[in-house]
Amino acid sequence: MSIVRILRSQAMAHATLSSDCARLLDVTNWAKSHTCVLRERASFTARQVEATNAKSEMARQMREAELAELADPPRPVSAWTPAQLGVHPSIGGLNGISPIFTLPKYITRSHDERLHAQLRSIVNSGGVGIILLRGESCTGKTRSAYEAVRACLPNWNLTFPKDSASLLSTLAAGAIEPRTVLWLNEAQNYFSGDEKERCATGLRRKLEENGPLVIILTLWPEHYRLLITESATSTGEVSQVKSLLTQASQFVVPNHLSYSELALLQRESHKEPPLMAALQSAGKTGRLTQILAAGPELVDHFEHPSTPHGYYGKALISAAMDARRLGVTEPLRLDFLIAAASGYLTDSQRAEAPTDWQERAVEYARLRVKNVTAAFFPVPKLKGIGSLPGVVDLADYLHYYGRKERAFLCPPDSFWEAAASWTGETESVERLTNAALQRLRIRYAIALADRAATLGSTDALWDLAFHYEGQDQSEKSETILRQLGEQGESEAWVTLASMKEDAGQIQCAQKLYIKAAEMGDFAGLRDLADTESINDHEEAALRIYRLLLSLGDTESQFGLASLLERIGDPQEAEDLYRKSAASGNMRAMQALERILESSGRHEEAANFTLPESLKADSGTLLELMLAYEKGGKPREAEHIFWRLIEMNEEESAVFLPWERSANDDVMGAERLACAAAERGFASSLRTVVVQLMRDDNGKDVERLIAQLSKFGEQPSPSDYSIYLERNGKAEQAEAVAVSDELLGDYYLLQLAKYRAAHGDVTSARKLTLRLIEGGDPSALSYLSALEEMEGNHAESERLALMAVDAGEIGALKNLLEKNPENESLVHLFNNGM
Repeated sequence: MSIVRILRSQAMAHATLSSDCARLLDVTNWAKSHTCVLRERASFTARQVEATNAKSEMARQMREAELAELADPPRPVSAWTPAQLGVHPSIGGLNGISPIFTLPKYITRSHDERLHAQLRSIVNSGGVGIILLRGESCTGKTRSAYEAVRACLPNWNLTFPKDSASLLSTLAAGAIEPRTVLWLNEAQNYFSGDEKERCATGLRRKLEENGPLVIILTLWPEHYRLLITESATSTGEVSQVKSLLTQASQFVVPNHLSYSELALLQRESHKEPPLMAALQSAGKTGRLTQILAAGPELVDHFEHPSTPHGYYGKALISAAMDARRLGVTEPLRLDFLIAAASGYLTDSQRAEAPTDWQERAVEYARLRVKNVTAAFFPVPKLKGIGSLPGVVDLADYLHYYGRKERAFLCPPDSFWEAAASWTGETESVERLTNAALQRLRIRYAIALADRAATLGSTDALWDLAFHYEGQDQSEKSETILRQLGEQGESEAWVTLASMKEDAGQIQCAQKLYIKAAEMGDFAGLRDLADTESINDHEEAALRIYRLLLSLGDTESQFGLASLLERIGDPQEAEDLYRKSAASGNMRAMQALERILESSGRHEEAANFTLPESLKADSGTLLELMLAYEKGGKPREAEHIFWRLIEMNEEESAVFLPWERSANDDVMGAERLACAAAERGFASSLRTVVVQLMRDDNGKDVERLIAQLSKFGEQPSPSDYSIYLERNGKAEQAEAVAVSDELLGDYYLLQLAKYRAAHGDVTSARKLTLRLIEGGDPSALSYLSALEEMEGNHAESERLALMAVDAGEIGALKNLLEKNPENESLVHLFNNGM
């Protein structure tokens, strides 16, 4: 506007302001026009903002609608109650009066500070973290996680999928956004069904996304051991579940409180009736969390029925305990439990049962103890409100109690008969089949395997076939394998052919391998051809190789080419090598390079020269490394050692420090192993320690254990406990053996066997009895062996039969090896109990 005024003034000063110019330079008109432009711009901007807001609102509403469709959508952390997240309710106090759900003040424990620090680290880094809390039932895993999330992530969202299907749909919907906690309490429920690998794969991908985001899992030690030792899938690939768990930051929640934690509890207990009651009930055991969760009262309710119908309720609970400990993870059907109940009752209890015993039994099992917990819980619907009809879940503590207290009991016949008509998941039937086989309940195993096949799974039939083969009952095994083969499973023909080959029936094996090959499974027949070729049976090998090629097995080209080259047909051999090399066979490329070089075709040979990185596989490098070491070329050997380390082939590299320590070059082994440990590869150092412990090299062992601890590592509890035992440190040996949470019982049993083998049978027996008290069936089997060693044949046989009931048939096998004329045991072993 200022410019317009200046122009108007200049025109007037020079008397050049015409009427047209006056209108053009009218400030009022310019002001009106400027105002109109500003209004139009404002209107346009407003429309743009309105459109943007409308789009954002539409996207938000669509997102909310998408999340609302989920069975378990995310909610703010503050909107979740501890009960909804699976925290066990507490006992109410000394006077027995308690509300519906009680939680006493939380006593901070040794692992909590580290857990909180880990959560804060994830928040600060903006990354994605997976946290696993491991511990026995009712030890406070879920409460610890709940308190940590409330303290460290109060303004986040939290989502808690109730099953694997909900987890997969939540992942697929992208509902687990940054600043969200994915809560997977009782994580075995997501990793035990048909979708376990998909669930684990989805979670592993989530770890690669932007955060901050936290995934929290809880597991019992038994479930963790099972999941972590399932190292491969049915196709031989590494288990996604195992890969996921190995990436987790793990926190072990002890089954008892420490001295300092008990002291803090003592100071706080006068303010909290539940804490006071728990402290008085637990005494000096430190097992407060179990008491708080009303476990003992629940056990008393089960063990000592207090109503006329209690015995029938106890029968249902017993059947549920047995189903759970034998591998059934799905909700328990009441019709199954009722059908199984009769075997858990006495004759008089069965005869005097009222007409409504079933309803009364279910009522007793659902009766709340201390108004907070019960043996049977309803199973919530996957969506909406209410529970699923006809099914129940077993209280965690009773499940854990049953695994220990009923470990040596075999379920009665009524249990197996009811299981044979199972209508649930096939995995449950497969586990029950395996449990029946382990207990020599063969007729029930057969019925269960047939039931699994009816439900669409043949895994149980495979278990049955392998069981018969392991008992030298080849005819029964062959019958099942032929049945599987006729149903289209080529692996059955391969397995049967291998059995025939081992028995020297080569022609029969070949026919069976051909059956498998005709179904597209060439490996077995190819192996047979390779064996015939190695054994210089050229005609037989040629015939099988050519048959394989006619059936479409291109992988046989290399084997046939090698054989033809050996028997003097270089031209056809070269042609086959070329075909095999064209399909990517590296050995064929190397053979073709050699043939072309030897015949002077150097330029063509260069086309088949492999890069050094492909030629040097770990097996070849291992052989070369040891050859250099034994040939007096340590520098060259170390060069290959570091190359193997760079290839992440530490399992092969460890053989060099092992070789040096075995040949008394401790300093050389230590130097190499410590250098590898500094790069994050500690296996070499652990290997050297094991070698020295086995050589009883005390001075060097203690020094290297100290070195190992600097890298946050410990020696193998198995070897270390035996080393300590040899050096007169019995108590320390026992402590080291049980220090391993997963394999402590196994290591302790190995220690018992060592003591017995070195004349200390009394101490070995004490350790074995200690393991038996903890519910270890393998210890019961070993006790049978001890009795047999001391000539107590009747007691040995009694214990062996008890071990069979517990699912351990090793002791019975040992007795049969020593007493093959015992007809009753032979009949039992072959035909079942």
